[in-house]
Amino acid sequence: MLDCCSTALAVELATNYGTDTPVAKLGGLTLDLIHGDEGHAVKEVRRLADFIKTDLKPDVVSLPNLDVHGRGPGVFHRELKLPVVSS
Repeated sequence: MLDCCSTALAVELATNYGTDTPVAKLGGLTLDLIHGDEGHAVKEVRRLADFIKTDLKPDVVSLPNLDVHGRGPGVFHRELKLPVVSS
């Protein structure tokens, strides 16, 4: 089990390599998350799912980072009727 000092160090190291996106630029993403399945990002996810379904026809779909929106994997699973792996 990690003690509080090593945990704090791990958090500091992990956050040192993040992006420096200004908070003011996150408003659109925040509103999109509030709109849920009616937001702009879901429309784009559905377009991508349609492309995958019609052009690629995979057996499984891996979606790294798409679960940031919280609904990406669900949309893909519903649209493609395939196993979806998200990390």
